[in-house]
Amino acid sequence: MELIQTTNLHYYDFKSDKVYYAELCKIPKSNLWNINFAYGRRNNTLIHGVKNGQPLPYNKAAAVYMTLVNSKLNKGYKRTDLSLVANNRTRAYSSFAAALVNEKYITEDEYTTVTRMLYSTDPETVKLAEVLIETKEKLRWEQN
Repeated sequence: MELIQTTNLHYYDFKSDKVYYAELCKIPKSNLWNINFAYGRRNNTLIHGVKNGQPLPYNKAAAVYMTLVNSKLNKGYKRTDLSLVANNRTRAYSSFAAALVNEKYITEDEYTTVTRMLYSTDPETVKLAEVLIETKEKLRWEQN
C-alpha cells in the first residue's frame, strides 16, 4: 500500500498515556483506499485495524479518515511532535507485523527479522522492512 497521509496523535493526563495513528493508504494498482489505524498505551504493543470494511474510492476514504482524526481530536488527543513520528511509525509497523504473526501470514522468525530491520539505523533497511510488511498485508487483504 502507498501511504498518502498519516496523523499521529497522543493523549496524556495523570492516568493515561495513549497514542493513536491513522493512515490513508492507496491500494496498489487500483483507485481504492484504506484507512489503517493503530492505538494503545505508549511503548506497548498497539492494537491495529482497518477502519473501512471494504476499500473505498478516494473521496469516501478521505471523509472517513478526516472524521476519524477529528473524533480523536474532539476527545482530547493532540497532534504528536514531528520529531517523534519516525519512532511512532516504526512502532506502528511493528504492531502490524505482530498481527500478521497472529493471523499466520508470517512466521515468528520472519517477525523477529523484520522487527530488527524496522529498528535499524539504515533508512534503506527500514524501508525494506516496511515494504515486506505492506506486501504481506496486501496478501492478507486479497485472501479475505
